[in-house]
Amino acid sequence: MLVAVVLRFYRLDELPPGFYFDQAFNAFDVLRLLQGQFAIFFPANTGEEPLFFYLLMPAVAVFGPSAFALKVTSAVVSLFTIPLIYLFSKYLYNSTRIALIATLLTVVSFWHLYFSRLGLRIILVLAFTLITYWYFWRALNGRRWRDYFMAGFFLALSLYTYPTARLVPFALIILTAWFALQDRARFWDYARGLVLCGVTSIVFLLPLEIYFILNPEQFFSHLFQVSVVSPDSPNPGFGGYVLQNTVKMAEMWFIQGDMSAIRNLPGRPLFDPVLAVFLVLGFGMVIAALVRPRSSFFERSRAFLLVVWIGVSLLATWLSDEAPNFLRAFPALPAVMLMPALAMDAIARYTPTKLRAAAVVTLAGVLVVSSFINLRDYFVSLPAYPGLYYAFEEDKIELSNWMNRKAADSRIYLAPLWYQHGTISLLTRNTPLASFDSRNTVVLPSGADGKDALYLFPLEQEKRISTLGERLGVGARRDLVGANGAKLVLVYRVPARNLPARENPLANLEQMGAFARPQQAVNRTWENQIELLGYTVEASAQGRNPGVILFLRVRQPLAQDYTFSVKARDAQQRVRGQEDKFAGDNSYPTTQWLTDEIIVERFYPTLEPCAPGGEYTLTAEAYNPSTGKSLAVDGQTDNVIVLGAHRVGAPLGVSLDDLEPAIETDVQAGKNLKLFGMDLPQEPVRAGSSFATALYWERAGDGAARETLDLTLMDSAGKEIARAQQEAPIPAQGRGVCTAFDFEIPQDAASG
Repeated sequence: MLVAVVLRFYRLDELPPGFYFDQAFNAFDVLRLLQGQFAIFFPANTGEEPLFFYLLMPAVAVFGPSAFALKVTSAVVSLFTIPLIYLFSKYLYNSTRIALIATLLTVVSFWHLYFSRLGLRIILVLAFTLITYWYFWRALNGRRWRDYFMAGFFLALSLYTYPTARLVPFALIILTAWFALQDRARFWDYARGLVLCGVTSIVFLLPLEIYFILNPEQFFSHLFQVSVVSPDSPNPGFGGYVLQNTVKMAEMWFIQGDMSAIRNLPGRPLFDPVLAVFLVLGFGMVIAALVRPRSSFFERSRAFLLVVWIGVSLLATWLSDEAPNFLRAFPALPAVMLMPALAMDAIARYTPTKLRAAAVVTLAGVLVVSSFINLRDYFVSLPAYPGLYYAFEEDKIELSNWMNRKAADSRIYLAPLWYQHGTISLLTRNTPLASFDSRNTVVLPSGADGKDALYLFPLEQEKRISTLGERLGVGARRDLVGANGAKLVLVYRVPARNLPARENPLANLEQMGAFARPQQAVNRTWENQIELLGYTVEASAQGRNPGVILFLRVRQPLAQDYTFSVKARDAQQRVRGQEDKFAGDNSYPTTQWLTDEIIVERFYPTLEPCAPGGEYTLTAEAYNPSTGKSLAVDGQTDNVIVLGAHRVGAPLGVSLDDLEPAIETDVQAGKNLKLFGMDLPQEPVRAGSSFATALYWERAGDGAARETLDLTLMDSAGKEIARAQQEAPIPAQGRGVCTAFDFEIPQDAASG
């Protein structure tokens, strides 16, 4: 225990380093708990069970929401597993020596040491699954109802810790079936015991069960994301995965282990070469006890317990998208550590008396050498591994600290890819950062307060920062370098003097690129809150779908997120194309806007496939998405700002999959066109009114580039009521066109 305490707390503040994003998400959740926001499940970060979070509360209250607070809790919990492994091993094999060896191997194990100091909830599942197996084993052998009850209680607790605990019930069912088949006279005793264990677990797990019933996606989402059937995984097929993972799991013991630096020293197997020999010998002894005819029922059952325990625990990594995964296999550790302990004990017991002292000294030397290798790998090799800097988010910590300092003299905009990162969110929670998706947006703070604007992008978004630089044209690019000498983040700086002024804000935009410079200045306001300062209409390359850029500003902070809508209206003022969204392609809602900040936002009011060519009026609106109520313009009853006219060309053809007619047809119309669908009004049309219809065409031969379409509306007697005519282009193969027709129904038209 003394050795365990020293190894788990030595340099705990610096190893493992950084603040891994899983830890940061956990710290956020604990902060909410400390504020009284209690929960039975934490859906952030793919969803997490609650028990470890409640255990974290004292440390976070004392040390703050830090990685150290999480690691201290994890280390303390890990210490409780040490005597548990000793007591269980001694109980199972009635041998102090086996128990001591298994416990020592756990204490110095790289595997156990790594997760003891990591600060994640996996350490808790080990203790509770061990106690569950222990009580269930006692129950099977003693058939005492109290033990079944306690097994069910600790099974419920384990299910409050980590998803891999969901495999334990399968192990208990398998063990019960084994005992019932071997001892059929007591079949119903075993069955009733299993039911008692299950019912007890269900009762104590009821709050979490209710949550999952109401939120079934939370139960399955994480399991699906990390399994071999995940759509994000490389896809060798299920059979390919099983074969591939079987090979990797065979290698993980002493050839090549987990390659992830957040779970292992990449590639390090679970056992060093010295101890691997005893692992194989011990496992062979267990298999021999299971299949040997002269083994007693107790010996076979004990061996079966260990095989089932290890096998079921390894299912989580066998079906994983990242096999071998040492974290998901972690509940197998107590049973695994018994294997070399059994081999060493057998060697000590069966060595001739004259050689026993030498054998014991040799075994002690093996333990010393193995311990040295484990501790060297953790405290020397692991800190020297270059990838540890990124695996444990040290780059995010450096960036967060830099932004916390720069926020005093700069307005910082961080790309969403990193703004949403758990570590950065936690460490900058008291810093006024902002974030927006820059594909169709530029946000320009006012330069009135003398602060520069800093736009930060991760290294993989080189194209984004280059595009921003082209659009602004008045700033300078620099690359922030981290402590390891590599690029940390890409920074684009716009000096305060080049940012919009409070009065005449468009003046400074004249020196910027075309995107950030409006073609037309306007001075319109929605309900004295949101100003439209100007706009630009960009013609598309085909002259069909325009891009509309709005220049927006708020006069005071807003308490409501408003949606903006840009519409293209035909001559009858019918909306034939529109785009509705928050700013920043829905990433920068109005409640986040600062006073006098200018938001440059591009909209694509894409025309319907059936919209004919011609003049369209472009308009802009703002409305409350929760009520649908539009904001009035300049205090008037009108809520639409007209941006001017835009001429578009005729539709040139789109993918057939994008054309969805209400009525499907199959009519050959001439040599070159086939009518494959049409739309008709949903409601009856009255005499004296008008209605529109649309016809959907695809190529049906070779010939002229265009066809003249003549559409006639007739009554039930075959009398012509109305006629419309227009030209339609012949689409390319695999593409289609849609033509719209407007009909005026005469006043004297008969009903029918």
